Formats: sequence, structure tokens, C-alpha cells
Amino acid sequence: MKAATKEDIIALQPEIEAYAREYGLDFFPVIFEMVDYDTMSQLAAYGGFPIRYPHWRFGME
Repeated sequence: MKAATKEDIIALQPEIEAYAREYGLDFFPVIFEMVDYDTMSQLAAYGGFPIRYPHWRFGME
């Protein structure tokens, strides 16, 4: 399996967006940033991945 290049991702983006719209999904524009392993680790360490938003009930269940 080869690593995806910036050109590969850009070429697939319209197709992915079309599938999402077919399912009735509404989404914000996606901005891809290609970074190396060290930069990715720094982003993860400093809260660069918005997957869990703070909420007063988080961790209570």
C-alpha cells in the first residue's frame, strides 16, 4: 500500500463529497494539511484534533 500524496487526496475529494451529499450529509469545507510524523505528534499533544469537546458531563458516565 502506497502513501497518499497531496494530489491523490485532491483528486478524491470531489468524489467523497458527492457520496456524502447523496446520503444527505451537510458538511463544512475540508482543508487537508500534509505534515510529517513529528508535527502530527505535536498537533495531537497540543489538542489539535477536535474530536471531543469539553462538556460538564464528560467522564461522569
